[in-house]
Amino acid sequence: MVHRRLLRHYLESWGYEVEVVECGRSALAALADGRASSFDGLITDLHMAGIDGLSLTRMVRMQVRGAHFPILLVSADDDPQFLIDCLEAGADDFVAKPVFPGELRARVRAALRMRETDLLLRDAKRQLERDLEAAQGLQQAMLPARFLDTPALDVAWEFIPSSYVAGDFFDCYTLEDGRQVFYVADSVGHGAASAMFGFFVRQLLRSNAQMPLDDPAALCEALDALITEQSFDRYLTMFYAVYDPSNRSLLYCNAGHPMPYLLRGDSVTQAPWLSGGTPVGMGLGLGYENARFQCRAGDRLIVYSDGLSEAHSPEGVEIDEAQIAETLEQCHASQLHQQLALLISLVSGWCQHDVFDDDLTLMGVRFK
Repeated sequence: MVHRRLLRHYLESWGYEVEVVECGRSALAALADGRASSFDGLITDLHMAGIDGLSLTRMVRMQVRGAHFPILLVSADDDPQFLIDCLEAGADDFVAKPVFPGELRARVRAALRMRETDLLLRDAKRQLERDLEAAQGLQQAMLPARFLDTPALDVAWEFIPSSYVAGDFFDCYTLEDGRQVFYVADSVGHGAASAMFGFFVRQLLRSNAQMPLDDPAALCEALDALITEQSFDRYLTMFYAVYDPSNRSLLYCNAGHPMPYLLRGDSVTQAPWLSGGTPVGMGLGLGYENARFQCRAGDRLIVYSDGLSEAHSPEGVEIDEAQIAETLEQCHASQLHQQLALLISLVSGWCQHDVFDDDLTLMGVRFK
């Protein structure tokens, strides 16, 4: 009793509000039902009748959630094992008996600084989450129509960021002369920095009339020069294509991007004519080349980011490309959106969860 009165006297003389309880059960009751937020910490003796200090510490750690809740244990024990037991039970610090006011005050202040830091970090985390949610909404609003049906082609897509926002970006639109543009790009890395970089490039392609949108290789050259000049310290892979419905000709450039799958009839191939190129923005000066492919009515192209081709199992095994091709073969007659949904199911089953380590973008194009 004398010990509790002395602690209370010290703490109140330093400006703290103190509530004294008789035992461990009373302390648990005072902290129950969300009332822990009314307190900034707990000081408890190690040796008490009923629930001792170590048991109380463990119970409080299980009961009190949210912001860090400092716990100081008071004891005359000076055995090193006592200190270990205190810390392993969840105590932040200990105060030796007899209690010296200066030491007690310093340890209380240190514990409360830890709590204050935790509260500040939680506020910053909430603000960051709000900002990311706003960025997520902006990115979602910028996505093209979910299904595009034109006289020249049909387009469907699936887009699954690994976090709030994605480094993947894609688009499809019609040029003034009726040719159709579609592309999928993947900026290096994940998260907000990659998403902002992707946002910049996508808006550049959408709003800059000086960009050679009808010439994939020239476009990649222009982007590579611009990104290198601006010292973004980032790069991207891209599959960019321009489809001419008048002759069913596909002009494309593959800048280090995974090879799309071609579905022709009931066959599925990763044709070598879709490979090659270096990522955009690395400034290697190797140049980019256009290639042309003659499409047939009914041909389909599945363009994707490496969130598909580099998906890993929990054991770290990369997905087999043969499984991707087999999945597409089994659904070659399905609608585009159904084919993409089956690919997502394949990745989910392989990764054994619905939240992926990398952004996943799938675009299906059917030529008419």
